[in-house]
Amino acid sequence: MKRKRIACMLACAALLALAGCAEQKPVETAVPAGVAVQVKSVERRDVATEERASGAVISEDETSIYVAANAKCTAVYFEAGDTVAEGDVICTLDLSSTRSSYNAAKISYDSAVASYNQQKALFEEQIKMLNAQIEQYEKGMALREDSIALTERTLALREKNLADTKSLFAIGAASQMEVDTAQLELDGAKMELDSARVELDGMKTELEGLKLQILSTTAQRDSTLSQLRAGMESYRSNLEQLSQVMEDVDDKGNVVAPRGGMLVSLTATEGNYVAAGYPVAVICDAEQMKIAVYVSEALVPKLHPGDSARVSVASAGAVFTGTVRTVDQTANQQTRLYAVVLGVPSDVTGLISGMFADVTFYTQTASDTVAIPSEAILTVNGEQYVFVVENGTAKRVAIETGLNGDGVTEVYSGLSAGQQLVVVGQQYLSDGDAVRVVGG
Repeated sequence: MKRKRIACMLACAALLALAGCAEQKPVETAVPAGVAVQVKSVERRDVATEERASGAVISEDETSIYVAANAKCTAVYFEAGDTVAEGDVICTLDLSSTRSSYNAAKISYDSAVASYNQQKALFEEQIKMLNAQIEQYEKGMALREDSIALTERTLALREKNLADTKSLFAIGAASQMEVDTAQLELDGAKMELDSARVELDGMKTELEGLKLQILSTTAQRDSTLSQLRAGMESYRSNLEQLSQVMEDVDDKGNVVAPRGGMLVSLTATEGNYVAAGYPVAVICDAEQMKIAVYVSEALVPKLHPGDSARVSVASAGAVFTGTVRTVDQTANQQTRLYAVVLGVPSDVTGLISGMFADVTFYTQTASDTVAIPSEAILTVNGEQYVFVVENGTAKRVAIETGLNGDGVTEVYSGLSAGQQLVVVGQQYLSDGDAVRVVGG
């Protein structure tokens, strides 16, 4: 009986609890009016345009040893990371065929130079002789012209003498013989003048022939020497390339260290070939590094020595400000890119030659200008605008922008410092909407 009574009491209590729950109404929470947004005060600050490029850490004093030929490595005496002294033999290459090619190229080049000099001297001598003949003809023609002028004056005198003699003969003061003598003298003067003129014309013709001959010889000289020069330059280029192969290699094919330092890389392995386009070894001074970057033709005019740039070397965990030292004005022939070198502050440590570096250049700057977070800007049909909050209401504001970088954009017009700019939730707003500011 006691157990049944307890059970009945528990049942009644449960029924009363259920009845209480049924009568209780849910509590409603009031939701504030307006679109939830976050805002930030508009500020004036400096803005810089960012241009990013990839570079590499290299030694301040780095020497690359190239062998401009594919050659088999027969022995290696050091490993990357070792320290070498000037004159140490790093490895040995089989360059016997290259040396034979070098000797043959030198013979060909020397022969081409001798042939060029010989032909040049021969043509110069021919042209000199032709010029001397032209000079002689010009002097002879001048003398002939003087002789013709004298003969023409003599002819005039002979004509006058004949006329006077005929007049005297008409009055009986001169004989027929005298008239005939004067006529003969006149005829002789005419023949002499005609002969002199024919001779002068012949000299002119020969002079023109000599001038044409000298023009022809000059053209032949230029053509012949041009061909010989082209062949000579080809032999010289080949010889220079082969000379580069032998630059840091002794007579036995030993690759010799041109300076002391750390051997930061070594591509030669015994029994394998070294490639002409890659350095056999790179030696550097490990105490001081610099950053080498290759940039496009669009960026290079914007960079100048003394400019600052942000440099990040992730593998060394280093972020620092580098200073532009040099900007090449000639592009690399293969990549068509321009080399830019940046200095590394002396207090930056942990850099190793060959590490990758991310470089950010600041190419244009605007000081003390209105600047806002770039993500706050909306664009519709080419028009840029933002929303500001005034008296709990969203106001759409058209803006004109300028430089942008580091996540901010310069604003020319539309905003002023101190205004409350919507930076989160602006894409859900329309002009005149009620807003409520939330968050920090």
